[in-house]
Amino acid sequence: QEVRIIYNSLNLPTKARTSAYVSKTKKLSKPERTVNFNKLGSLDILTIPVNKLNGFYKSEFGETFIEVIGSEPIAVRESLDEISNIINLRR
Repeated sequence: QEVRIIYNSLNLPTKARTSAYVSKTKKLSKPERTVNFNKLGSLDILTIPVNKLNGFYKSEFGETFIEVIGSEPIAVRESLDEISNIINLRR
């Protein structure tokens, strides 16, 4: 925030006013709902917004994958039922 100080003829501050071009816009956006998954073969926890989750499936070798918009499928430790429960609990 910028403050403009106006001086009178005696060079004493009279009153501080906020200038007209100060932007006080704060977006009060709705926080995105996120879900957490455990990445397979790692200690990393993936935090993904629900609206970016494109799908999930089990491969023919038994690995569970999640599809995130804009990235390759990611192998996770959760089962299909666990993923379904995590997503439904967050809604």
